[in-house]
Formats: sequence, structure tokens, C-alpha cells
Amino acid sequence: MSYFIKMYEKKFKKTPILLYLFEWLWIVSVFTLFLSCNGYHEEYLEIDTSVDNVSQIIVINGEIEKNKIAWVQISYSLDIDTLSTAAIPYENNAIVTLSKSDGTNEVLQFWKDGIYYGTNIKGNIGETYTLTIDMGGGKIYSASSTMISAPGYQDAWVNEGEKTEDNEKDEKGEKEEGSVYYSEEWIVNDPAATRNRYLFEWIRNGDHLVQKDWAIDDNRVVNINDGLRLFNPTIDIGSNEYTVFRASEIDKLTYDYFNMYEKIVRGIIGEDSQTPYNPVSNFGEGTMGNFRAVNFSEVVLLTPPIITGKAQSDQIVIAFPTNKYFSKYNLFWDTSSGITKESSNKVEEISYVSLNDNASFFHLNLNNGSTYYYRIEAKDSLGNVSLLSPEINIVLE
Repeated sequence: MSYFIKMYEKKFKKTPILLYLFEWLWIVSVFTLFLSCNGYHEEYLEIDTSVDNVSQIIVINGEIEKNKIAWVQISYSLDIDTLSTAAIPYENNAIVTLSKSDGTNEVLQFWKDGIYYGTNIKGNIGETYTLTIDMGGGKIYSASSTMISAPGYQDAWVNEGEKTEDNEKDEKGEKEEGSVYYSEEWIVNDPAATRNRYLFEWIRNGDHLVQKDWAIDDNRVVNINDGLRLFNPTIDIGSNEYTVFRASEIDKLTYDYFNMYEKIVRGIIGEDSQTPYNPVSNFGEGTMGNFRAVNFSEVVLLTPPIITGKAQSDQIVIAFPTNKYFSKYNLFWDTSSGITKESSNKVEEISYVSLNDNASFFHLNLNNGSTYYYRIEAKDSLGNVSLLSPEINIVLE
């Protein structure tokens, strides 16, 4: 399970779950929430708080998704002077109960590292779920969330951008040969004149990019044809990637949590907006974390691998990195530049030799003295297809 991230090394309480906390100031401007008859309202107050007065904080993160069982992980924050390599103090002895509005309930089973799983109750649209955690000694924490219908996607696509000095560099700051810049855009169904809140998740090559979880309140944007059009909000996709974009409509408290979390991670808000309890938790005072009922819509976007080529007698060897989430590759070639899917020769579902996540395709019976141009596309088992890769050319001497 990759739902949890390590604390950023700063002089403050450390916690293993879904947030970064920054250096504490003696006098801060606090993001505080008050409960009223109309729900939660944000208000800024000045307080005088010493970090030494902040007690250990319980951290709770749980979820139930449509047609899936519930899970939760419970842990505690660490003292200010604790080494970053210290073991995370998990809560392994809580009694965790999940209940539905019709009175049905179950006790979640402990697994390991503070993680508890449900067994029978699975998520359904329109149902309200309550997660109750009994820590013993009269310490009981409870949070509720209602599962809303999935929003659905109107469309999604990848654009190939112009190469620039910045986006042609690899992680070491060095120029990356054959690099290309991609950007993604998608439109989520978003009923006009209705205030909706959404949680977005990105899964890249099978890994949930937890730090990129992101929430939006459509009150901040303009509807386009009853759809919410978004592009590159928190990630940039690269070549040879299989990215699943997930969107769920969420309740107000879940939005408050992820909206603040995302601002902290991206550095959108400063230190003076931090408190020991940000982002706001729906488990109540003195806690961090969130329990949510979610129902995700998904859309898949593929980007092709970068290919290279080498001439060998009357053949050209095309090489490229593979991706286990791609089921097949189609090669397009021609003896003139400007390859498109419509106008060029196509080798469908090429047969290639794979070794250590790299593939080689041997294009045989070619004419010496000619120049050959190539591009490739990737497909998955569901029929999703990528753009064509950047064009290369090889002279067969």
C-alpha cells in the first residue's frame, strides 16, 4: 500500500501521513475551523503557541471506495527532535468499527503497521459511512462521509509540446537526447450552477502519486459546456508512461483536507498558515487525517517511448524501452519525413526481442543508400492508444 509518505525534514512535529509541516513560529496566523449551524467556515486568528506545548497527535487516514472494502491506518506524530530515521509509532490495538446509515456495521481487522481492513461491507453510491476508532481509556474518534456518484470524463487527450532547454533536461540537469515535452488535458463532467468538489489522483505506471493528490472546488472556475476542463495541475507526464487519472466528487470536509494538504506540499501557503493540525481532519480536534467515501471515474492516457535506431547491413535495428502496462506496439516508417498514422507504412503489433525492459525490433530487407524514418505508438489491452513518438531517421549505408 503506497498511500503514505515520509515527513519532509523540518523542525516540527513529524507525521508519516499525507502532509508536510513546516518550521513553527512563536506567533502564527492559524488556519482555524469553527463548526456552526451552516457547516465549517474558515477564519484566521492570531495565537501565541509554543511548539513545546503541542502534544502527540493521532494521525488517521481511511477510505472506502465503491465496490471495495474499507481500510484505515492509524499512527502518531513524532517529537520535534526525533530523528527522521526513527520508527513510526503505529497504533495496533485500536477497535475500529465501520457502520452504515442503515445500522449495519463491522469491526475492521488488524493487519500490520497500524493498518486495519474491512471484510464484508463494500462501498455503495449514496450511502453514508461512519468510521469509529476506540483507542481505550475513553478516547474515541469518529468521522462520517457520504459516497457521491462518480463525475465521469467527457474527454481526455495528450498534447506534444515544443522542446525547450528546460524540459529537455533529465533529473541530473543534463540534456536528455530525444526528449519531448507532453502535456495532458481532460474534461470532467461538472453540472452547471451546482457547487461540486472533486478529488483527483494520479497513478503512473502502477504507482499512486500520493503527494500529487489534489482537490478543487468548482466555485473557483468557469464551467465549459457543463464540463470542468483541466490541464497539468500537479504533474507533467513524460515519455513511455501509462497514467491513470482518477476523479471523485467529495464532501466539504474531505475537500478542506486535501485542498490544504496540496497547498502545503506545493508550497502555495507559507509557514504562518501552518498549525499542528493542518490539514483539517474530520475526526475532530487534536487529530490529523481524513476518512472519505469515494467513487472514482478513470481515464487512461499513454505516451510512447523514445526510439533509437542503428543501421546494420540491409537492416535497421529499432530500440526502445518497454512498459509492462503496454500490450503492443505499432511501428510507422517511410523513406521521407513527415510520418503520420494515415500516410505511412505500418508494421502492426511488431515482434520484438525484449531484454531487461528494453526491446529491439529488426527491420529487414531494406535498401542500402536510403534514409528511413520511424515513429512508434503504444497500445494497452483496453485499446487505448498513444500519440506517435518523435520521428527519427537512419541512413542505411
